[in-house]
Amino acid sequence: MKANKNKFLNLFVILLFLAIFIFIIVFAIRPSNSGDFSSTNVDNTIYVTLTIDYSAVLEEDNYSKLSDNLKDDEILSDSGTFLNDIEIELSDESTVLDALILACNENNLSLDYEPASKVLQNTAYINGIGGLYEGDCTKSSGWVYCVNGIEPDVGTDDYLLSDNDEILFEFIVY
Repeated sequence: MKANKNKFLNLFVILLFLAIFIFIIVFAIRPSNSGDFSSTNVDNTIYVTLTIDYSAVLEEDNYSKLSDNLKDDEILSDSGTFLNDIEIELSDESTVLDALILACNENNLSLDYEPASKVLQNTAYINGIGGLYEGDCTKSSGWVYCVNGIEPDVGTDDYLLSDNDEILFEFIVY
């Protein structure tokens, strides 16, 4: 009986050491939530903000040139924006076009664009957002974009976003 008790005690001690060993290994390998917060997100998620602005159309000189069918408050409100600083969650490696498509889909906003495969410049082209199209105000009016206040020299489908980027789509009138 004493031999069985010693075997049980030895087995218990071995199992206890094994459990402690596994516990240490698991917590030593698992990434910590503390430390350098500037490092890349572990879950490969980024957050950006997006604004879609058409306030230039509402300026008196431009509004008089606007297509009559767009002078309806149901299409273009006095706010001058379709979306204003909305936060979008994306996977890393997402482009400005990905953010725009997602924002428009989630906010029931129409989006008309040509994919890169159909455009001579081999980059996506934004024809219209929210019913406001290129040429609706003047021949040279249309959509441009900038990220963090800078107008990139690449198309929306080529610009890779980073966490906390601020995207602005703006309808400009020349």
